[in-house]
Amino acid sequence: MKLIKIAVALSVGLMTGTASAEVPYQFIAKQYTEVLGRAPDQSGWTYYANGFSTSGCSQAMLRQYGRQFYQSNEFASRGYNASEKVVVAYRGILSREPSASEVGYWVTQLQNGIPWMTVVDNFFNNSEFASLVSRICMGRDYSANGGRPYVITSSRDQATLQQQLYTNGVVVLNPQEVVYLTSTLYIPVGALLTTRDAVDANQTARFGRLVRDRTFNGPLVELRGTMDKVWVDGQGGRLTSSSSVADNTVTAMQGTIQNSRLSDPAGWTNLQAPEWCTGPVTIANNLITGYANPHSGVGGWADGLSIACSGSTARYNSIIDATDVGIIVFSRQSSAGWSGTNIVARNNTVIAAGRSAYAGLAFDAGHQDGADFTGSYIQDNLLWTSPLQHFDIALTMGTNPWDWGMGANATAIRNGSGSLRNTVHLGIVVDGMLNATVLENNFSPVGVNTGIPCPQNSGVSAHFSPSPGHATGNIQGPTSNMTVHGCMYHP
Repeated sequence: MKLIKIAVALSVGLMTGTASAEVPYQFIAKQYTEVLGRAPDQSGWTYYANGFSTSGCSQAMLRQYGRQFYQSNEFASRGYNASEKVVVAYRGILSREPSASEVGYWVTQLQNGIPWMTVVDNFFNNSEFASLVSRICMGRDYSANGGRPYVITSSRDQATLQQQLYTNGVVVLNPQEVVYLTSTLYIPVGALLTTRDAVDANQTARFGRLVRDRTFNGPLVELRGTMDKVWVDGQGGRLTSSSSVADNTVTAMQGTIQNSRLSDPAGWTNLQAPEWCTGPVTIANNLITGYANPHSGVGGWADGLSIACSGSTARYNSIIDATDVGIIVFSRQSSAGWSGTNIVARNNTVIAAGRSAYAGLAFDAGHQDGADFTGSYIQDNLLWTSPLQHFDIALTMGTNPWDWGMGANATAIRNGSGSLRNTVHLGIVVDGMLNATVLENNFSPVGVNTGIPCPQNSGVSAHFSPSPGHATGNIQGPTSNMTVHGCMYHP
């Protein structure tokens, strides 16, 4: 951002912009994730959506509603210093990373006594934000490439961090530290990587950040120990145009990832717990955002969580704008037998705010027949979409909508939308799953044609017949006997 003197910025006021009746849904989501470090709650989401719907979307209204986040008691409770506040403003308002000189300028202004909200108003009033307004007010994705994070406070090279992880047991990143990664970073059994002075999951602007700095064929992080209050940044918006192959952001072989942030994978998922894992994985209370990943086109879409490691749990995670599947549980055959058993994905939130997804929740047999999901549950999760985005399928039990393979014994119960709605092409699909348990799920669906060549049904679709059917079990009704096979793609 060009450094505009505060007195001048305030004297010219808002740049010229046109009002719009559209609701800036992704902008609302970003104020929650970038400013407060959490997903929107449903009451807050409704308040801001209704406000914009009534008042229209313009630079003035974006400032009016947006500044409420920066002056809130909740934001003040984060305890951010001047540098952390400035980074929040750049990411939340201008949707990009600041340079070190930009941060330094505004930190000096704050230290010299300029009020915080005067700085916030300067961001909302300037020409750079004005250039984003029309895109923001479309209510969809905007400004996907936030740029390469600069070193604001400190950095260490990858080799140094890797050696510390192998030898020290506990490794503490400095607040806002940036570590650029050009190959996989390994967190071994018994090691803990965390951030100094970060006390909870919501202080994401304080977290030390692991940043993918080039594409390579492998995960950014391979986890066997513990990661707590760390930001893993896949840089998908900046790097996916490369001809090199990138993989997922985190491969969790065993251990725990908690209270952390994962963002913008340059590969097919934010986090994979694969069938060749060496022990159960605990995935808890993480914020996962996919603002840079497209939903359609030639590749680039990504899951929120992709779990095939038996005995793993995913609880209290928030996933916003994952563009393939929000949470997907796989079962695949390995040397030890079938993976995918005793996996629990529970009490998570999946939101399509500014980008759509192929599915909100899914069980996937992974190109194999006989996949066993015994003891695996997708349960008590909360899903909703903005009216402008969709899940092609809210919940799919089985692989057949996009591929082949037959699974058995999966359970999905009490997943729903709370007080909001889900825009869907298909509500619940059971096609490729025998002995399924599908009960008490309520997605409050709004049926639309999302452009996929599948039959449309916002209710429950199950492939019971003709024989042999691809759906059996205890399946909530009313159901429609439909084949949903091989049609899950956008032409």
